[in-house]
Amino acid sequence: MSKKLPAPGDTQKYEKHYDEGRLWKKIPRALRRMGAWVIFDILRLYYVATSPGTPKHIKAALFGALGYFISPIDVIPDFIPIAGFTDDAAVIAGGVALAHMFITDDINEKARERYKKFFGAYPAQ
Repeated sequence: MSKKLPAPGDTQKYEKHYDEGRLWKKIPRALRRMGAWVIFDILRLYYVATSPGTPKHIKAALFGALGYFISPIDVIPDFIPIAGFTDDAAVIAGGVALAHMFITDDINEKARERYKKFFGAYPAQ
């Protein structure tokens, strides 16, 4: 029996796993396995989810997607080489698709600045 990735709206059950401190700890560890642009998208989701202008149902789905990223309970466990973060990346991509209309220039700039704080430079384009 194969497990199915949660759709962005179905990630709300993972919202309970969301913890800002755990998010900031996991991001640096995940960079090598997920890539710079997925990490940048995680940061953008964080800033959309914490923005006062984002509707509550979108916030709930985004905090769920971030909780899925943080959660040790995944469809594909993170410790599995190569494949371990693919489910997380898919959920983050779904979150970006859900949040795209709320990703403003200000959100992008905040994500860039946070990325620079973590890694010293913004990823090359």
